[in-house]
Amino acid sequence: MSTSKDLTSPFKPLREKQALVYCKIFKAVNDKRLLSHRDKEILLGVLAFTTNEGLFKTFDKLSIFELKELAHLSEIALKNLRNWGGRPATTVTTPQRTPAGSRQGSRPQSPLGSNTEIESPSGTRRGRIAELQEMEVEPNIPVAFDNPSNNPLGLCILNVLGLKENLAWIPASSFSRSGVFGKDCVSRQQGFCAITGGPLSNNQQTAYIFPHSSLNPKTSATALTWRFLQIFLGTTNTELLASELWSEEKGVHTTKNGISIFPTLHTFFDKGKISLIPIRLTQGSHDYLDVEIGLYSDDFVVGRIRVFSNQDVEKQFIFEQGKLPRREIQTSGRDIKDGDMIRITTKDSEQYPLPSPVLLYWHRHLWSTLTSTGLSTPQSENRNDDLKDSTLENRTRTQEPEGSSFDDPAHDAGEGSSGGRHYGNDGADERGPYIVDYSNKDIQKILEQEARFFNFLRSISTPEDFEDDYSSE
Repeated sequence: MSTSKDLTSPFKPLREKQALVYCKIFKAVNDKRLLSHRDKEILLGVLAFTTNEGLFKTFDKLSIFELKELAHLSEIALKNLRNWGGRPATTVTTPQRTPAGSRQGSRPQSPLGSNTEIESPSGTRRGRIAELQEMEVEPNIPVAFDNPSNNPLGLCILNVLGLKENLAWIPASSFSRSGVFGKDCVSRQQGFCAITGGPLSNNQQTAYIFPHSSLNPKTSATALTWRFLQIFLGTTNTELLASELWSEEKGVHTTKNGISIFPTLHTFFDKGKISLIPIRLTQGSHDYLDVEIGLYSDDFVVGRIRVFSNQDVEKQFIFEQGKLPRREIQTSGRDIKDGDMIRITTKDSEQYPLPSPVLLYWHRHLWSTLTSTGLSTPQSENRNDDLKDSTLENRTRTQEPEGSSFDDPAHDAGEGSSGGRHYGNDGADERGPYIVDYSNKDIQKILEQEARFFNFLRSISTPEDFEDDYSSE
């Protein structure tokens, strides 16, 4: 007999339960002085998605020094967890040592390692110097220690919250990549892509749900990451996350922490453009997990992914007693849709466990936080976006004829005038396709919306007496 249960995320942001309190704390933090815009962006993103009630209630009481400390800790940890392109974007390592324990050479080693070539997110080989330019690790903050856990960054926040650091969450040894891990995930899925339902035909990659490259026990970044998680998620949720990662001897290299999918989908999953949101778990003669596909990108390629499973999740597999689940494939395929339901099965729940719902929920929660803090893409990607914005601005900038000004009210009043617009030979407005002409009615509507927004800000900024526990009642 099979039993099914609906699933909910354990990582529920506190702002969802205490919206009014969140608005007041948001304003208090946003009004803080002596904080950079970047630090505020990170802090407000952390505030928006924290599940730690202690941090939520204490946020606006933290000193400027403590807020800066939290912002820097959050930035290092979130970049480490981002795992862009299969490796953490910010890598903070301890100096290399010889077998005898002395430091190699007489020159001090960089805390970020030697000048070796590594693979960039775009797949090209670059020197360490080029990579360092994107690391953004503050030089005046100590990041490398003989014992990575000795890094003091963020300890003051733990003290303020009355938390004691749990070093047991940090892995005692490294877990190397294993070819068995990928084979196990493919075997669990019987050779089909977990997302599209299409046959992999040896054209697959196995995506880690929680990146193994973010868990190197020899780096300060790993210790700081778990310190941040305790502050950000609270002790209970951090223990829950750790228990899923270290529940087996293989550590993160179990089918609980992976899905086998096509290479393009692997890229989208690692970049948070696609998430799998657990909805229902069924256990019995056949175990399976129903998940909802979340598309978090307007990328044209993402919307053109072809799926070969029935849109009705109940018709995606045929289950027969004593036989393996049999997938029903639709050979014509269809475009993927946000909100599609897919079913992930296993031929042996003990040998090949289903993906962990906790880790899948964490994947979505992490990328929501990264997006809110402005850390969802590396600096190189942001620079490309800035270039695109500059190009768009040049294309849409109003073009003025020589010797005239659009500030002149008489400019477009002359005979034969075209109302201040300039048209090319094809009749198209040379100012570009992005110019919008608002009517008086449109402008009035915009002004009314702004007035309502300012009234809202005024209402939440009215001084009131609050209890010490920030109770919303």
